[in-house]
Amino acid sequence: MAKQRIELAAEKIGEFTAAGERYRWKLVFEDSQWTSAGGVATVPKLIYQDGVKFMNQGGDAGPAAQPICEEARVLLEMAGVGIEHLGPPSGEGDGY
Repeated sequence: MAKQRIELAAEKIGEFTAAGERYRWKLVFEDSQWTSAGGVATVPKLIYQDGVKFMNQGGDAGPAAQPICEEARVLLEMAGVGIEHLGPPSGEGDGY
């Protein structure tokens, strides 16, 4: 379900501009099983082989991935609820 939510968010965002350059999300998925071992195993591949600059990790994988992401200067989002904050507020719940 998390994969589908991220795919939907990327589709809704489409192209975006940052620092005068146009971008489109390229999604890459690895299953960390939301475990510390899974986070430590998948994050280096995502960063060093796939060139990921932003990632979402949940469960125990997020805190395990944090030092790796910090060292590589990769933005890590550690919410188990998805990435709704990247889109417009929906007016429900916490405003996202």
